[in-house]
Amino acid sequence: MASYKAADVNVSTNASEKTSSSNNTEPTNTELSWELLTVIQITCYSIIIVAGTIGNLMLILHLAFKRHRKTSQYFILNLATVDLLTCALSIPFDISLLVLGGWPFGPVMCRLVYPLQTLFMAVSVSTLLCMALERYRAIIHPLKPKIPGRVIILVIFLIWVISTGLVSPYAAALKMTDGECVENWPNNDPNYPKAFTLCVFLILYLSPLCVITAAYARVGVRLRVHSQKAELLVGAHSGKSRSTAKNRTRQNIRIVKFFVLVVVAFALCLLPFQVMWMWSDFGNGQKWKHFYTFLTFANVMVYANSAVNPYIFGALARRYSSCRCFHERKKKAHHFTRNKFPFYGFLGKRRSSTVNRKSVTSPLGSCTSNRSTSPINKENERKEQLCPEKNFIKVELESTV
Repeated sequence: MASYKAADVNVSTNASEKTSSSNNTEPTNTELSWELLTVIQITCYSIIIVAGTIGNLMLILHLAFKRHRKTSQYFILNLATVDLLTCALSIPFDISLLVLGGWPFGPVMCRLVYPLQTLFMAVSVSTLLCMALERYRAIIHPLKPKIPGRVIILVIFLIWVISTGLVSPYAAALKMTDGECVENWPNNDPNYPKAFTLCVFLILYLSPLCVITAAYARVGVRLRVHSQKAELLVGAHSGKSRSTAKNRTRQNIRIVKFFVLVVVAFALCLLPFQVMWMWSDFGNGQKWKHFYTFLTFANVMVYANSAVNPYIFGALARRYSSCRCFHERKKKAHHFTRNKFPFYGFLGKRRSSTVNRKSVTSPLGSCTSNRSTSPINKENERKEQLCPEKNFIKVELESTV
């Protein structure tokens, strides 16, 4: 996720343009000098690169080597890939522009760098939207079949293709002018950049967030109802069934909470940037003396989102893995003690069936012990030892608990 307008970097990196524009408004910046603002921006970018690259790379390696991935993990892997590309490609280009000034990369890179930044933002928000819809389908319609991995990969491929199509008009409008990479819309019509800014705000920010909010709100209501009815639905069942239902509900609530946290981080990090450019294109934001200072910090917040996401998902994976290891260890202990019951029960069943076959031809009658009708108690005790049906029934009942 990154800035989608070439002007925001050109204005903030080209000292001559900023000086000429500042002469029309105010000679100097009363809050922060230009040099100090540049140093702070480069420092924040460097921290984001280190933290984001390490976090996203660890998350990608963790998910890439998993044999069996869940549906949501495919989307998490795609989002981590986009954030890694943002930290490894987009931010270093902005740092180089801050240090060198102008556009030293040529006309080809002019049509690639800024559209790639917009592409990463489009893929990120589309991935968050698919994650919300996947959770909605899994919780609201739990009886539907699981989506195959091939379908998820196809969806991710379509996300990249559609996002590329959305960014292509912006790539076509960029060109080199006097050593700068600027937007050159047809006939220099000011309505084109306004339309582009409005489309980006509606298609890549406001509309997806509305759909995501509605989906997670519906999921939250359903999970709350399930948690309230869990005791009533499984109250008549055993303690194991009750604990299983509670753990499943808690796990779903935990996953949804982390996904909502990622969406909230995305919305908050991109909100200042979207507001600043809507104000600039549809108002008089550039005439404000502190516009470029706030725009600089807005760009930092956009890039910071790429460094925050992997640690949110890492916290989710760590909590889920610790709980899963605990349950597997507990389950393994129970499984070890219960393996004896079916084994002895199977032997008891075979012994009882053998005795029953012998009792058909035995002159003593059926293999039962009834002290009131049996003349000899010792003979009855011997029959009880040969026919342990009662013991078998007891063992079999214990093994099903």
